[in-house]
Parts: sequence; C-alpha cells; structure tokens
Amino acid sequence: MEVARVTKPGGVFLLNISDCIRNRLVVPVVDRHANICQTYFSLEDTHEIKTPRMGYGANGKARVDTEVILIFRRKHALSE
Repeated sequence: MEVARVTKPGGVFLLNISDCIRNRLVVPVVDRHANICQTYFSLEDTHEIKTPRMGYGANGKARVDTEVILIFRRKHALSE
C-alpha cells in the first residue's frame, strides 16, 4: 500500500470516498477501503458530508448522497 510507505508512523492520512451504485444496488466501498487501510492505520474519525451529485449518465439519478472522509493515523513502521 503506497500511502503507508510514504506516511511516517504517527502521520495522518485522509481518505475522501463514497459508496457507489452497481446494478441499482449500493456497493459498500467505504467499508471495504476502511478495512484495508486499518492494516497500517488506525481509524480515528469519520465525517459524512451530504453532496449534490452531477445527475448525468445512465445512473444519474441512482447516486448515493454522501461522501465520507475517513481520518487515519499510521500505526507503526513498515518492516523492510
């Protein structure tokens, strides 16, 4: 994970992400990415932000209405 390589132990990493729609169902990519990041980072806080979406394209009306900002802190040094 490149972000872990370039972040010092104790450093902060912000991830701005949102779930998406596939076949008219919400795909929970926020949870998936949060779990992956917790290998190297501790999740310190989350913020959900209501966002107006563009509304264009085939799924224009089928969009989630929030983005999530995940705030992580790097746990420890990587082993070489």
